[in-house]
Amino acid sequence: SLAHTGFRLTSGADQLIIWGDVVVSPELQFAHPEWTSTFDANPAQAAQSRMQVFREVAADQIPVLGMHLPFPGAGTVLARGDAYELVAL
Repeated sequence: SLAHTGFRLTSGADQLIIWGDVVVSPELQFAHPEWTSTFDANPAQAAQSRMQVFREVAADQIPVLGMHLPFPGAGTVLARGDAYELVAL
């Protein structure tokens, strides 16, 4: 089974999510979180996991840091209907 690792860092009420390959194409997958990649071993599970993470970090305003994100590689995720937007920190 293939899997990716992510980390949630907390200090009091402050949080930060460090994710691996939640997105591999941020230009597409924030707008269409249900879109998968050829790198996804289980596309349905990858899309479900991505949407769950997006919902959580957007709802709780948790900053994210991760691979494949545009410079500076960190931001906050905003919900935009069924889509999401990454706002760089």
